[in-house]
Amino acid sequence: MNRDHEFDLVTARRYREHVEPISSPFVQLLVQFGGAVEGSSVLDLACGPGFVALAAAEHVGPGGRVVGVDADPAMIEAAVESAADGRVEWVVARADALPLPDDSIDVVLCQQGAQFFPDLPAALREAARVLRPGGRLAATVWAPVQRSPYLDALTHALRVVVGVEPERALAAFSTGAGQLVESAGAAGFAEVEAQDVVRTIRLPDLPEHAAGHLSALPRSASAAPEVLAAAARAITDRMSEHRGPDGAVEVVFTSVLLTARLPR
Repeated sequence: MNRDHEFDLVTARRYREHVEPISSPFVQLLVQFGGAVEGSSVLDLACGPGFVALAAAEHVGPGGRVVGVDADPAMIEAAVESAADGRVEWVVARADALPLPDDSIDVVLCQQGAQFFPDLPAALREAARVLRPGGRLAATVWAPVQRSPYLDALTHALRVVVGVEPERALAAFSTGAGQLVESAGAAGFAEVEAQDVVRTIRLPDLPEHAAGHLSALPRSASAAPEVLAAAARAITDRMSEHRGPDGAVEVVFTSVLLTARLPR
């Protein structure tokens, strides 16, 4: 995540637990399209609890380098708990002020972080600065919320049940493909492309998962338990049409994937 000090450690741990099932398919996609290979150096920008950084570490091997950067100290602390074995260098820093040398990274990855940057163009200029000539950028943001039924239900519950302001409830969906492409081009990237990617995800048991997910979001984590329970029931009710014969919920999630390359 990318707003300074928005999480405490407890909420960051909950985020690591409850968001991972939704993130996992897109994490692997991002590492694949970013081109992280054995021996390469990778920056996970707005790394959160480290989903992408840890996946990239598997690809680059012991001869590579992975740096996870996030502005929120609690997220970095949660990431360190996941991997304190030296595979990843964890750093607290803003996306638009990276403590890395010029031309020092082969691949920059950013999963569901760009929509929260206070200054997206500045963050992408920083990404271009630290990349070596020919280096690659890959980033994902959520597509419009209506294209991911579970997330649509989640944001509806945040607004209607929890009482979160609409703008804040929908903040994760505030950056679209056009803005990403324009900002990447202005930052000096070439071969800039954006495409929709859709994955069907089998959700953990509802409403337990929904309640846990709500408790992992700063905009709802402080709500009273009975409010979170009511919001989780509202999400579960809206997901009933996606429940299969075995009772499990399988539903599509849609992201926008940006890929770009720095000129040589």
